[in-house]
Amino acid sequence: MAMKYIAVDCGKADTKVCLKHEDGSVTKRIVPTTLTEASGMEDLQRETESGILEVVYEGKTYVIGAPSNEMIRDNSKKNMIHKVLTLSVIAEAVPDGSYVRAAIGCPLQCYASKSERKEYLDYILPAGKVEIELNGKKRRFLVDRRAVFAEAYGPLLLFPERFVNRTVGVIDIGGFNVNGCYFLNGRLISEANITNQMGKYKLMSSLMRPLNRLSPTADFHIYEIEEALRLGYVINAEETSRKILEEEKSKHLDQIVEACRKAGWNMDFCDLIFCGGTSPLLEKQIKTRFPKAFIPEESNFINAMGYLKMLTKVAI
Repeated sequence: MAMKYIAVDCGKADTKVCLKHEDGSVTKRIVPTTLTEASGMEDLQRETESGILEVVYEGKTYVIGAPSNEMIRDNSKKNMIHKVLTLSVIAEAVPDGSYVRAAIGCPLQCYASKSERKEYLDYILPAGKVEIELNGKKRRFLVDRRAVFAEAYGPLLLFPERFVNRTVGVIDIGGFNVNGCYFLNGRLISEANITNQMGKYKLMSSLMRPLNRLSPTADFHIYEIEEALRLGYVINAEETSRKILEEEKSKHLDQIVEACRKAGWNMDFCDLIFCGGTSPLLEKQIKTRFPKAFIPEESNFINAMGYLKMLTKVAI
């Protein structure tokens, strides 16, 4: 059986998966980063009927991928949620019995320590045979080689030419967190790293109050605000809501920029790359503030694609 190459970027909001096929093409998939231990067969059946994956791992049954607005507050990501999600999406993506070479991401603060990086890799993606059950079917794969990279490193791995003889700031705006890396000629200035909770959910939280002032009867839920962000307005209040959204997005970007400046970034005299699933939502504000900023296509997959590109070079 041919070797399978796969990269998993398990974020706090979404898990991004990139699988490389023998013809060189890449399949991309997004799964919500949620995992719940099944408490009863009735609940489990309802979830699986909705297309949610049932997983049995190490004697415990879970459902993964159900939409949720609950925040995962463990910044280390060294937890059962990320472990089971990572192993499950690999098992689902490759044929049963496959030999796999896989890459994952880890938090910036973890990556800075070689020993912590190795410990994280061993926990989330153990080497050797993995056995897991998906929707009632037993699956197994063998992890032949592994690699771990830092969050927000995707642009450096995918577009190394953009970092040569340049000062570059990478701002990865995800669902919950913002990760920032500052590079000088491709070398990370680690003391300038930033990680904060200024992702999309913080923006949606900031929008709650002004949108609920649109009308005495307004009562917006978080999923409705997420839809308003996607559309750029609220139905039946297009003009007013569009102004509110644009103003709040500008304020949100201002806070991210200020965090970078406080970390020592020379924002007006460096190249900027914005990635992560929330960056396209702020594209107008980013381009207004930084006209030369680069926002890659499919920016939510940038880290996973970068990991996949480098996998064969550094897998252990």
